[in-house]
Amino acid sequence: QHHRQENESGAYKFIQLLPLLLLFGMSFFSNFFVRDSYYSMHRGKKYSVGRYTERLQIPFYVKPTFEADLGSESIYQIERDVEEEYINDIKFRCYREKQNKETLMFRARFYKNEDAYEKANQMETPNCDRLQDLYKDLHGGN
Repeated sequence: QHHRQENESGAYKFIQLLPLLLLFGMSFFSNFFVRDSYYSMHRGKKYSVGRYTERLQIPFYVKPTFEADLGSESIYQIERDVEEEYINDIKFRCYREKQNKETLMFRARFYKNEDAYEKANQMETPNCDRLQDLYKDLHGGN
């Protein structure tokens, strides 16, 4: 009976460790199934060939073997992905600019500092301006 309890105890310990082992195994093997992206927004050793999207002229970089690696993906879809990533980045930067501007305006108002308020109010938001231009380009200049 003592021998049986040791076997059950070992099996119980193995069952307790099983989720952890599965997690490590899955993360280890998932690296074999992840393919490199077709593009990067930044130039690097791997992504050294510059391109521009046709619709919005957004710069991006691809590998020298881009055309051969393409496979079933279309250039059109990759360019849409590039534009989506770029626009999302600009949206985030615009949000941060607006947040910063509003914080400075609130502080100036709170401390009744008219000069600081005017300076904050005049702050430029270049990413918001860029986002507005992108939307004009997307929607035919309206």
